[in-house]
Amino acid sequence: AVTQGALNTQYYNLFVMGNEEFKPFSSGFIMVEKGRALTECVSSDIKAEISGLSAEAIAFLKTLPTIFSAENEGSTYGKSTDTQQAYFGFVTGINIQNRGVKVDYQTLNPISQKKLNEMIIELDIEGNNKFNEFDRTHWTVKHVPLVKLLRDAGIQIYAP
Repeated sequence: AVTQGALNTQYYNLFVMGNEEFKPFSSGFIMVEKGRALTECVSSDIKAEISGLSAEAIAFLKTLPTIFSAENEGSTYGKSTDTQQAYFGFVTGINIQNRGVKVDYQTLNPISQKKLNEMIIELDIEGNNKFNEFDRTHWTVKHVPLVKLLRDAGIQIYAP
């Protein structure tokens, strides 16, 4: 089991990380600048509870399904190339360090980033088709049932 505890189906993590190259079915870590970790575009109903990254907040964040992506590729903001992939997965560890927040992860299957850009309303992604959250490096949490939403859109994912 990738998650430690029950899967939370009401929220999800979103990591948009510069030019990071995620791969399917792989584990690793990313460093998120403290100023871009849970500081913008976070669901207002939980922002205060998770922004300090208390032990309880970390335990909660590790139960969330997660989208890992690089910033949109291509010459137009708000859009990605036809071949760019984001990845569905989970956070497996979170450690606050001097230079940022180290986030350990496990990716599972790829998802078309172009498709995700087409679903910004459903995913509660701030922005529009000209510029959106996939165009800016950050980590946020959304109050959206990601697993159900992706499956309803015909996107196959590995999740309970």
